[in-house]
Amino acid sequence: MSFREKSAWIILVTLVVVTLTYVLHIFPHTLTPEPSGARFHMLAVSIIAFVVIVVIAHVIVAILSPRDAKTPTDERERLIELKSTAISSYVYAFLSLASIATIHLGANQFGVAYLVTLSFALGEIVNYATRVILYRRGR
Repeated sequence: MSFREKSAWIILVTLVVVTLTYVLHIFPHTLTPEPSGARFHMLAVSIIAFVVIVVIAHVIVAILSPRDAKTPTDERERLIELKSTAISSYVYAFLSLASIATIHLGANQFGVAYLVTLSFALGEIVNYATRVILYRRGR
């Protein structure tokens, strides 16, 4: 398993765990949440936790295989990144527009903001899941 595939796994698992934690604890069960400092605080804590976990995991992986971590990206890895970004951009665009469309269902600006944030996280989950699948396939 290459360093970049390990990196994709690290980011995918961390992103899924942090997003699920955020959604289960804070995400409003209604489309009209009230503004809350606690919700913003949980979002900030989630982002900081994501960054810290990913950095620590990457440092550990780089220490365990330093030569693999220093290799430049090859053509196959660049192609995998491009394919996964292309797929995830459609997911993000669709979910963001669907989030904005919830205004017609009675969502207020905070509900739409939470849904757009969630659509970004889901788009990135699709991005890294696609990378992992493409690395596993060998394409």
